[in-house]
Amino acid sequence: MESRLSRIATLWSVVRNAHDPESAVAQQAQQKLWEQYSGAARRYLGSALRDDDAVDEIMQELALKLVRQEFRNADADKGSFRSFMKTVLFRMVAGYRRSQGRKKVFATDDADDLADQPVDTGQQEFIHSWREEVLTLAWIELEELEEESGRPWNSVLRARIDHPKLTSSQLAEIVTERTGSRISESNYRVLLHRSREKFADLLVGRVADTLQNAAPQQLQEELAELRLLEFCQPAVARLTQTDSNAD
Repeated sequence: MESRLSRIATLWSVVRNAHDPESAVAQQAQQKLWEQYSGAARRYLGSALRDDDAVDEIMQELALKLVRQEFRNADADKGSFRSFMKTVLFRMVAGYRRSQGRKKVFATDDADDLADQPVDTGQQEFIHSWREEVLTLAWIELEELEEESGRPWNSVLRARIDHPKLTSSQLAEIVTERTGSRISESNYRVLLHRSREKFADLLVGRVADTLQNAAPQQLQEELAELRLLEFCQPAVARLTQTDSNAD
């Protein structure tokens, strides 16, 4: 039976659809790509350039590249979608700075050389921006899951994040007030545990979505680089166990 990991639709499959002239869903695929990475791109550009006009200019150029299907030659075998986007954005920032008569950030335009450079401030900023985007999208999904299921997954976890010093009893009262449903202290503790599991599952799914090969090792490496592995390790184990049971 096909494993659960292998069934996760990756962004690379969306990239192929977005750049297939014969595809009837190219426009929808382009929209999905933009929704997936534009937030991370804007975060990184904002921290790298600290110039709103420059950020808007590069974001417009990035959108045009997508519409013009200029990413059709992207090679999924060279790494994660995050690494690909990092290379694209680093080059665009370097090009913008050259056009402004500023010092070049990198001395080479070779994508492989660029990707292999030691982690520097720019790369750290990009990793941070991507991590923040993954977290943001997972929170949105958790909120949607609460709306669909009627279970207060988002409200319970948000209460803990927003009020880390409050007791379980106090947090249960906050959730009761937010949801309109009575939550006891003991029930809150159970719900908090399940909410953390669901949030971790959503994070793992989001990260797996950016990998061409979402095998456990590659998935753990990507989570580690994003500083999410410690929180998500049980979720990776659950996903791996699901695959083992399916086999």
